[in-house]
Amino acid sequence: VFGFETEENRYGTGSLILLTIACLGGCVVGTGGMNSMLELMLAIFPTVTVLSLILAVQPMKTILKVSVPVAFLQILMITINVLA
Repeated sequence: VFGFETEENRYGTGSLILLTIACLGGCVVGTGGMNSMLELMLAIFPTVTVLSLILAVQPMKTILKVSVPVAFLQILMITINVLA
């Protein structure tokens, strides 16, 4: 996906994804995700999906393909919450 062998760097890449997605999810909730049930669901379901893929030891390409859009979604939600 990013030009390097992701399966060889599984522990490092998985740790980085886990930390990034979990912290971004917490920031979404912290910046205003508790205001509406829809926003809370949009923050929690993708986060839990990525974390479940990591725990299920899925191929790293699958985890990366799911986690990149989730990270962009969470950054967009943080931006919307901060500007609102």
